[in-house]
Amino acid sequence: SIYYKMNVSLTYMFADSLEAARKYGNEALAMAVTSGDSNAISNTCQNLSGIQRKEENYQGALENAIKACEFNSYVDNSKTLNLAWAYLNTGSIDQCKRVLKRIDTNDPAERYLIYYLRHRASMKEHNYGKACEEADSAYLPRKLPNRRWHLEENIGLSIFR
Repeated sequence: SIYYKMNVSLTYMFADSLEAARKYGNEALAMAVTSGDSNAISNTCQNLSGIQRKEENYQGALENAIKACEFNSYVDNSKTLNLAWAYLNTGSIDQCKRVLKRIDTNDPAERYLIYYLRHRASMKEHNYGKACEEADSAYLPRKLPNRRWHLEENIGLSIFR
């Protein structure tokens, strides 16, 4: 089945057997295309993008990341994050930032990765102040309370009111 081939491909990728991973990934993609299942096509393109990133074939990784998003029938932040990463790796920093702005999530791991990618993009632009700001932002809550922060609530001081 398609997903069996994808799982074998991923196993080989995680074992750094990239040639075998690509072979099974391409077989899974051929099966997915034959089936006409857009989500299976999307998932196999996502896997192939990861393999190509590990091979440092960043242009191929970007092309498959784009296909993964185009064929997906639902919002999938992992695919959108992969697309942003692929843009960053090809030096398309503005595209990376645009893609990251589209993501709305409460998931802490996804939010951390968004800020990490923004941090990396700022570093590539040599905007080190922004890079530090983005790195620090990864640890902030998604939405700050609608009231002023009261330090005494946390450490017993009443300097800020």
